[in-house]
Amino acid sequence: MNIEDKVDVVQGAALYELWKYYNKFQAILKSDLTELRRSSARGTLTGLHCVELSSSQIPRWLDSYMASIGNAPNLFDLIEFNTILARHIKDKSQDLRCQCSSIPSKTTRKFWEALASVVHGCFEKVNVFDVAGLFYLLMSF
Repeated sequence: MNIEDKVDVVQGAALYELWKYYNKFQAILKSDLTELRRSSARGTLTGLHCVELSSSQIPRWLDSYMASIGNAPNLFDLIEFNTILARHIKDKSQDLRCQCSSIPSKTTRKFWEALASVVHGCFEKVNVFDVAGLFYLLMSF
């Protein structure tokens, strides 16, 4: 076995461990986000008035945003969140029943803290040994 073969084996093993870690993280994230959505974002979003509510009684645009993070964790981004909110407000600007344009900043902040807690908590839930094994593989290269 020459050095190139060893590099390919180590890189392949490291990529496989990274893939396993990502899949485990994503499964936990989807589950935790579903629970967050069912709890109306831990109660931070109760009482919001929108023309389209999800089964969890939160605005449908927000429910969809949280679900999308489970499929693509990179969407967990404050700019992405604000862009989706702005798009929703623009689309519903003529409907006086929708009050999403006047969500108090305190409510938005509490929601974002709850969402961040869920996302960051998923990293902690993924087995520490998975990370250590991946680190060992990468370092042995």
